[in-house]
Amino acid sequence: MKEDLVKAVLVYANVKGESNDVNRDLDELSLLCGACKINEVGRLTQNINEINPATLIGEGKLQELVNLVKETNADAVVFENDLSGSKIKNIEDATGVQVLTRSMVILDIFASRAKTAEGKLQTEIAELKYMSTRLTHSETMLGKYKSSVGMRGPGETKLELDRRKIKDRIFKLEKELKAVEKQKDVSLEKRQKSSVKTVALVGYTNAGKSTLFNAITKADVFAKNMLFATLDTTSRRVYISQDKQFILSDTVGFVNKLPHEFIEAFKSTLKEAVNCDVLLIVVDATSKNAKKEYDVVLNVLDEINATNSKQIIVLNKCDQVINKEQVEAIKQSANNVVEISALKKINLDLLKTKIAENI
Repeated sequence: MKEDLVKAVLVYANVKGESNDVNRDLDELSLLCGACKINEVGRLTQNINEINPATLIGEGKLQELVNLVKETNADAVVFENDLSGSKIKNIEDATGVQVLTRSMVILDIFASRAKTAEGKLQTEIAELKYMSTRLTHSETMLGKYKSSVGMRGPGETKLELDRRKIKDRIFKLEKELKAVEKQKDVSLEKRQKSSVKTVALVGYTNAGKSTLFNAITKADVFAKNMLFATLDTTSRRVYISQDKQFILSDTVGFVNKLPHEFIEAFKSTLKEAVNCDVLLIVVDATSKNAKKEYDVVLNVLDEINATNSKQIIVLNKCDQVINKEQVEAIKQSANNVVEISALKKINLDLLKTKIAENI
C-alpha cells in the first residue's frame, strides 16, 4: 500500500533577525520534509524580538497558525526553529496536530537512510541525545498522530525511557560505536601506511557527490536528487595511470543548522574527510544559495578539524544554468576550482588531472 503523504504547515519565527532570507530557509525545510514524505501545504512566518515562553510565537500568530491548519486540513506543523518539549506540547494542544522541528525531520531522514552498523549506531545516539531533553512531550506523542517522523530508527520504545535509562542506553551505544570505530581506524591506518593516497568527497547535501563518485569509480552508489541520499561512507580505488592511484570516499552531505549532537555522532563517518590527502568540495553551481552552502561546508570542516588537507573546489552541474553571481563569489574566495558535470561526465578528465597534481 502506498504511504500517504503528511500535509504540513511550515513555520519560522525569525528571532531578532537571525535569518536574512526566511523564505530561502523555509525552501530548504520544505526539501527536507519532502525527503521524509511530508508535503508543504502552507507556511507562516513571524519576526520577533521577544520569545513567548509558552509557544515561541505570539498569541495572535498562534491563532493564525490554528486557522491555517484548519484551512489546509494539515496533519502536522513543522518549525524551522528548535522547540522545547513544553512548547511542542502547547502548540499541539492549540492546533490539534503533530508539531515537529527541523531537527526531528533531519533525524527521521538519517534513521531511514542509515544502512551500516556504524550509521545506525550514530543515528540512534543522536536521536536519544536530542529526545532526552524533550521527554515530557515524547511520552505523549506515541500513536497520537498520522506521521511517524521523529519516532523512527531505534523504535518507539526509546520514547518511553526515563532519562537515566536513556543515559545508560547512550553509554552502551557509544561503547559499541567505539568498537566499530576501532575496526575502521585499523583499516584507515593500513591504508595510510600504504603509499596509496586518499581523496574524500564532501559538500552540501544534494550537491551531486554520489553522482560524481559513481562517474569517477564506475560504481553504483545510491544517487538521487534528494537530501541526504548518502549517509554511510563508501570508498573505492581509482586508477589514474599504472603508477598513480587513490582511494576515493563519498561522505554524508552537510546542511545548514545541523544540531551539535549530529556532528558529534557523525564525526567517525567524517573521519574520511579529516584524514584524507585531498578534499573535493562539491558545490551545486545551479543553487541560488551556492556561496552560503559552500560556507556551511567550510564551517563544518573547521568544526571537525578537517582543514589540513589540500582542497579542490568542484563546481558541479555546469551543463545547466549556473548562478553566475554565486559561482563568481566562490571563485574569488577559493583556489583550485574546477567546473564539471558529474551527470553528463563533462570535465571529469580535467578533475582527475587536478587530483593527480595534488596527490
